[in-house]
Amino acid sequence: MKFDWWRRLVDKRPGRSGEPEGGPWPLETRVAFVGPWFRPRWAPVFSSFSDPELARYRPDVIAAPLPTLLELGEAVLHGGANAPEAELGVAPLTGVGRPAIRPAERNLLWLALRMPVFEQFRGPAGELLAWECEAHAGLHIVAGRAEFFRSRGEAEIRMRLTRDSISVPTGLEGRVETEPCACGREGPRLCGLRTVGQTPEQALTAAV
Repeated sequence: MKFDWWRRLVDKRPGRSGEPEGGPWPLETRVAFVGPWFRPRWAPVFSSFSDPELARYRPDVIAAPLPTLLELGEAVLHGGANAPEAELGVAPLTGVGRPAIRPAERNLLWLALRMPVFEQFRGPAGELLAWECEAHAGLHIVAGRAEFFRSRGEAEIRMRLTRDSISVPTGLEGRVETEPCACGREGPRLCGLRTVGQTPEQALTAAV
């Protein structure tokens, strides 16, 4: 099957499917956060990638805001920093009012860190709202947490948290896809995201 390589990797690890935790990895995956704008309840936070405690923690996944990871990637490529180690990948944190990751930026992270990239879309308080699977075909929207939609005649995607009645602009354009994903999972996905005002051509280029 198309994603057998990934499933063989995660099958070596304990736990069940980790969709609610933000990626296609088992629930017991050791995730480390570096410089997030929120305080995770279930994972440790480190101040920087050079923190010696990060290496001692031996994370399976490292999650950090997209600009923070891009800064690290640039430093690694120019010899100014060493790439941290994580077996299953890195998770760029994006969200409402934050820029979408561009293909060129994704390539930069792969070239610098040599780890799979799995984007996480989070709310203002850090709540996980959508996550990227091993098919890299959009972000799976977490059921019961938020609704994403476009108003008639508008290109920008809006979001309404389940606990709220007010919708807010996300600052992103794209579409909500309802067809099953190539990974086999069902449910809506955020696809083709780009920052409002960017042309498709601009969205392909890196900002670093």
